[in-house]
Amino acid sequence: MTIPITGGASALSVYTLTDNTFGSAGTTEFSVTFAGTGGSITDNYVGALNTKDYNLNCATTGCDSTPKASYWFIDGSGSYPGDGQWLQQVGFALPAGFGLQSVTFTQVNGGDGAILAGVTLSTTTVPESSTWAMILAGFAGLGFAAYRRRKALAPIA
Repeated sequence: MTIPITGGASALSVYTLTDNTFGSAGTTEFSVTFAGTGGSITDNYVGALNTKDYNLNCATTGCDSTPKASYWFIDGSGSYPGDGQWLQQVGFALPAGFGLQSVTFTQVNGGDGAILAGVTLSTTTVPESSTWAMILAGFAGLGFAAYRRRKALAPIA
């Protein structure tokens, strides 16, 4: 699945809410590819590293932690004690000026289902040149006012 990104030119990082329905520790479950004007970057979601079994009962990946992800949502309502659903948030840093244009998720392990619940971009705003001009004009005005005040308070010799 490819998600086109509009306005991603200033994206510094991407956060995903994902998981897999079944999985195995150490197995690449699915991948994500970021395409931009600066090329493409691909990373993998590996079982028990940044994704795990969607069920809290840890049916397939064991109860391993996910050190490259943080648990974002846990729903404790399940059929079995300790069962339920959860998602992991995984963050990816992009190089400066990458110019993000799309994000593609690809299933790698056909026996495991990938779950995508959300994608969030973290961006920075760059002030426009007119904003900088107004800021500099303000500083120039303050400097001129301070100069006139000093001159007015200076003793006449």
